[in-house]
Amino acid sequence: DDIIWNIMDPGRPSFPIIEEANYRMCQPEKNYYESEPDEDTLKSFADEQKILCTFLFYCPDIRHVEALPRILELATLTKMKMGLAVTAQWYHMVPEILEMINVPLENGGAFPNVELLLCSAGMGVGVEAKGFLKETTLRKHLMEARQIISEAAGSNFLPKGYYPFLDTIKDYPYSKSVLKRVSNADPPFKIIEELGFEYSISYLSPGKPKVLFKSENFIAINHTSKQWHPYSPFLVMSDLHEIKKLERSLASRRKPGWIIASLDSPLWMFSYYHWQKSDKLFETASYILRGGTTGRLINTTPHVISRYARILDEEGLL
Repeated sequence: DDIIWNIMDPGRPSFPIIEEANYRMCQPEKNYYESEPDEDTLKSFADEQKILCTFLFYCPDIRHVEALPRILELATLTKMKMGLAVTAQWYHMVPEILEMINVPLENGGAFPNVELLLCSAGMGVGVEAKGFLKETTLRKHLMEARQIISEAAGSNFLPKGYYPFLDTIKDYPYSKSVLKRVSNADPPFKIIEELGFEYSISYLSPGKPKVLFKSENFIAINHTSKQWHPYSPFLVMSDLHEIKKLERSLASRRKPGWIIASLDSPLWMFSYYHWQKSDKLFETASYILRGGTTGRLINTTPHVISRYARILDEEGLL
């Protein structure tokens, strides 16, 4: 309990000396948040009952470095907007790859289509649910992570989004088999808000889109998928069928909403899986980009979805 993990496989990560190089990532004139749709556009999406949709790649372990170039290639080739959840080690160990997020699409990079979120404890992966990672420990590691990112990428590029590993284990099907206990505690939303994040994507109450917690400067929204997978013991998408099912469900309600397709990056982007499943992922991206079966899907980044969720909640459309 009260520990975080940095998982490394043989051959990964890159030479640790890179951490001492004090590398500074290139910075475009504006960040990707400044390229987002304005409020009026989001309100028009709400009026038209649009369903905002994104990929969110879970990529916290530095061993996932093999996946990073392929994720960025997907964004560059398809022009798809997506989120990428990482820890601060990425800014130390592979900044020269990570900074491709700041290189414009027309120059072979992914800017402004990939948004970085800070994952789990910021300096590694931990179970954030009450009774596992202490609040003081979570706060300490997240503050350290934000400081590292500010120094490497600039304060203007601090992540606004927070993506937990398991911020709650209410109704978690692997509580006894994996965690050896149960807990009904709510997620630590207040800590995330206090540290300056604007939004969080929580494991509390997955299913139809809903706002779980909201204040003037912070909002927590839920996962729209309810599928738990034993090979990735958290909520992830496994195929296009799940997105189509969610799309049909939301469309039948005649209300706007969102779909966050969380993907466990190793199971899509490590060499074996990449060659085995890349066409499947490309098909899913293409489906979203053309609006889905209903024509109501709008591809965007997770931060835009958090802004959309606030609008939908305030207008009573959820």
